[in-house]
Amino acid sequence: MNYKYNGISIDQDLELDFCKYYQNNLIQLNSLLDNRQLTQQQFLELQREFFENSYKEFFLQSVECNSDLIELV
Repeated sequence: MNYKYNGISIDQDLELDFCKYYQNNLIQLNSLLDNRQLTQQQFLELQREFFENSYKEFFLQSVECNSDLIELV
């Protein structure tokens, strides 16, 4: 039997870790733009891609689960 969940419950520490992770990555992207290592178009594309994927990627790396019954959707 397969189950799918629309979300996971996270504690405040993990949520804070995500906020720090997200902010640090945005700072790095802004730094690359400020130092002219990215064009504005590249910056916007990377920012959009990061926005769309960061939550899922962070929690897939951070949440340990030994069951195939739980999937982040």
